[in-house]
Amino acid sequence: MISTNSDNPLAAIEFIRRLKQVCHDLEDMPEGGAPREDFAPGVRILVFERRVTIAYRIVNDRVQVLRLFYAGRNTPSAFREN
Repeated sequence: MISTNSDNPLAAIEFIRRLKQVCHDLEDMPEGGAPREDFAPGVRILVFERRVTIAYRIVNDRVQVLRLFYAGRNTPSAFREN
């Protein structure tokens, strides 16, 4: 759920803007997320606003965002889906 009020598209747009900024900010502090080798080798996670879990890894000094999850989801099993 992006917005607690589905009648507020501006709140949803602002949420996405903040989420994108946090993903971009990972370039400056890529090791800020918690290591999660149980997901896959080299994977780190960062929880954003208690709603979204960002799964990423560092590849050649760059941050590669792998998946975004609803924070309430069982992320290890969801990460292995597909």
